[in-house]
Amino acid sequence: WHFVDDLFDGYGEHEYADGAVYKGQWKENKRCGDGVLTYTDGSYYDGEWLNDQMQGNGKYVWTDDSYYEGEFVDGKFCGYGKRRYVDGHTYIGQLVDDKRAGVGKMYNKDGKLFYEGEYSDDVRNGRGKAYLQDGSVLVGVWKGGKVNGEGRLTYPDESYFEGAWVDNVRSGFGVLYKKNGEMISGNWDTNKTATEAVRTDVNGDVTIGKVVDGEFVADDE
Repeated sequence: WHFVDDLFDGYGEHEYADGAVYKGQWKENKRCGDGVLTYTDGSYYDGEWLNDQMQGNGKYVWTDDSYYEGEFVDGKFCGYGKRRYVDGHTYIGQLVDDKRAGVGKMYNKDGKLFYEGEYSDDVRNGRGKAYLQDGSVLVGVWKGGKVNGEGRLTYPDESYFEGAWVDNVRSGFGVLYKKNGEMISGNWDTNKTATEAVRTDVNGDVTIGKVVDGEFVADDE
């Protein structure tokens, strides 16, 4: 230990009443500089400190091997960082008060990107793009973690649907543009059903009908 005016100053180790141990830099009895705080359960923080708070760049590791690595403000994840979850998913982007907020990307346990866009309060909120397991790509506006409002879903064969969504489900007017040049427009109830639908073929001929189980059915059938 090094003391200045009877205060901890410089490098030192300290064990707290709850068993946690800090090893690192001190200034005027406060953790300040680089240091490692290890908790009794084995989780730990390794990084920068200021005025006894995690502040600056650091890494917080839980006992299940999940972790956060990035910027801290007043002891909280705040700024740009990488958050690895226990299920293997990884978030890279902006955080505020320990939560995803701002722009970020989510990767699955195999490192494959499955969402990039805006977050607030730890859920998808704002403009974003989701990469689905079947190879489709959904671009739209998220509210409360789900697509609400205008969105565009592009399939692997390059056909796509463009229209209104409510809670991840097509709801309202939308148009399905098929790879063969056909268009099916209508008022959608679900992802596979639409009432008052209109099919326009490649020659411009129009047929009135509906969509049932993802297939167009003409009214005269």
